[in-house]
Amino acid sequence: MKKLIVTGLAAAFALGMSSLAMAKPVSDMDLDISGLAQINASWSERQNIDDEIDLARLRLNFSAKPADHVSVYAELEATDNRSGSDGAWGDLMARCAATGCTSSDGIADSSIADLYVDLTYIPEVSARIGQFALPISYELNTDEYDLETINYTLGVGDFGVRDRGIMLFGKPIPEFAWAVFGMNGAGAITGANNDVDDQSSYGLKLDWNPLENLNFKIWGNFQEETGTSGGLVSATGSSSDVDAFGLGANYTYQGFRLMAEYNNKDTERNNAENDVTEWFLHASYIIPETDLQVVARYDKYDTDDGVAATADTDVHVTTVGLNWNFEKNARVQLMHEFVGGDGVNEMDGTDLMLSVRF
Repeated sequence: MKKLIVTGLAAAFALGMSSLAMAKPVSDMDLDISGLAQINASWSERQNIDDEIDLARLRLNFSAKPADHVSVYAELEATDNRSGSDGAWGDLMARCAATGCTSSDGIADSSIADLYVDLTYIPEVSARIGQFALPISYELNTDEYDLETINYTLGVGDFGVRDRGIMLFGKPIPEFAWAVFGMNGAGAITGANNDVDDQSSYGLKLDWNPLENLNFKIWGNFQEETGTSGGLVSATGSSSDVDAFGLGANYTYQGFRLMAEYNNKDTERNNAENDVTEWFLHASYIIPETDLQVVARYDKYDTDDGVAATADTDVHVTTVGLNWNFEKNARVQLMHEFVGGDGVNEMDGTDLMLSVRF
């Protein structure tokens, strides 16, 4: 199957290069450059975590359309807050790293968050090749500026990652969309890593939109064990058999949002089995005639280790906060997290983030 992916990538690359040979001049290729700057102040009850002001993100985005059926997108992270860099990224994701919640995040081997090419030669079907966010997570497919909470849910890193591969997707009718993808399986939240084995990850996602403001999704993902070491969907460092699936719903109405996800993953490695279940419920409301939005979220993360019961994790995080869009492209977010669960002590925290989009 991996040879099929490589063959598809080679064919898509050749097709793309033939189009680029007839590409438009830079002045005519719809080149767009944008960015996002975020500065975060955090106060945490966790031991060995200092209260500090940090440069959370500096994202630079580049998009262009050099040919009629070829578009390119790149997103770069200029700070050191990226997966696997120095541990600082964990505070932007969740405050329960000591319990194992963030251990599933992989390693981003560069500052490139996204880099992909979209090809649209076939009507109603697009091909995406490169490094991009898997389509299964609401959060990871939302622009960072528009995220309604500062920290990601605990399932991001297990179920929502960026990876390198190819995805075919389409929307034949307004009410239905689909995507199939084959990836290296060495993903992370803010990027990806080099693939070092013959193992690949494959997935399918279906979207149903019965109303313009209502979405339901279902997805499945699997990875077969190869018996060799290397990258994983969960980036744990050895070959594994992985079966994962998830459900989600997202509803908006006149300033109100209700969003939920349920995700489950079963991993078998070296005759050991580990099961991860995560779900969250998110609600927000824009106060009428103001630029203020109130947010509340409950997030539950559980692991069941089939070998060592002491390695099990049971953590929940309740987030409450306020977003203030004080300018067209500037906002302030204030969030407090109440962290609880087995073995979780004094991990509550508060974040204050300033975001400016340019």
